[in-house]
Amino acid sequence: MSTDLNFRMTDLEENLSSDDGAAFKAKVLDRLVASGGIVAKKMDAGLPSEDFKNAQLLHQALAAAHEVVSTFPVQEPEQIKS
Repeated sequence: MSTDLNFRMTDLEENLSSDDGAAFKAKVLDRLVASGGIVAKKMDAGLPSEDFKNAQLLHQALAAAHEVVSTFPVQEPEQIKS
């Protein structure tokens, strides 16, 4: 039985934990912000009631994902070289 506590559950977590984690994190956060902006624009432009509710949920999910990813600790490039 393995006692390796460095187990990663998802590809996202694996990529964030890699040596390139800081760059990957920045890309993911940029995509989440861009996607949130697109959803917000569609909501502002007006959507049918059911679509608007779904867009609100999507916008909230993107914001929650941004919060989770932004708090994930990554090694900065200068930390890797040490």
